[in-house]
Amino acid sequence: MSEEAVEKFGFVGPQEIRATVETLDETPGGDLIIEVYYEGVESPELFPKKVFDSVRTEEPQDYNHIREARKEPLLKELMTVLLEHDLTVADSHHIIESLGNRVTEVFNRCTSYLWTKDDAKYIPGVTPLVNESLLSAHRILSSIKDVKPSETTEASEESAE
Repeated sequence: MSEEAVEKFGFVGPQEIRATVETLDETPGGDLIIEVYYEGVESPELFPKKVFDSVRTEEPQDYNHIREARKEPLLKELMTVLLEHDLTVADSHHIIESLGNRVTEVFNRCTSYLWTKDDAKYIPGVTPLVNESLLSAHRILSSIKDVKPSETTEASEESAE
């Protein structure tokens, strides 16, 4: 998937970048996707190039910096789209609520699939873990190679004290 290293180091929030790679993938809007590798972290974080360019800094920042750096350009783009559709106040509230619901459903579907490995088990509008048991969670956590079986029960024991 990866093609070409991009020589842009620095920080994303408090995390120091050790390498960046332009992938062959693009966002649905056509922006390049960048893999960002951090010091001490094995797997990369993915960013659209324009987002990476806006959140990367020369000095470490807190995570609020990332949120704020993403917010203003996104709000500007969203306002442009909303103006193009000439929404009323009532329409804008409905659209914003619908967008929030749609984003939640995307994450719910991903959670359901990661948990069950079966997309047919996804039910729109239902929190994906509502019917999953603590025993199932224990089994999943126990399958992680660096997690000891006792670690899946310690949290509940500690909170009971």
